[in-house]
Amino acid sequence: PELPMQGEWLPDAEDLLKRLLAHVPAIFRMLARRKTTKVIEHMANEANSPVTRELVIKGYITASAKVTRFRTREPLRAEGINPDDYQAEFDYE
Repeated sequence: PELPMQGEWLPDAEDLLKRLLAHVPAIFRMLARRKTTKVIEHMANEANSPVTRELVIKGYITASAKVTRFRTREPLRAEGINPDDYQAEFDYE
């Protein structure tokens, strides 16, 4: 299904989010898609910018529950992203 997007999304940001969400178990994917998209768009509104690849990475991490964020590291690595560069998001409450 399509992402429930509002606002302006850069094409590479949308593609990255779809690839990252593919790692979420199918039973939780729809919920993860909605929550993650909402968090990312909120961050973009605060920054007064379109949704970029950087915001997708940060939103993908912070949308996850704190106790399960460690599971987001492997999909990020699979996309060539160093999770250590986003330690602040992993520590975010």
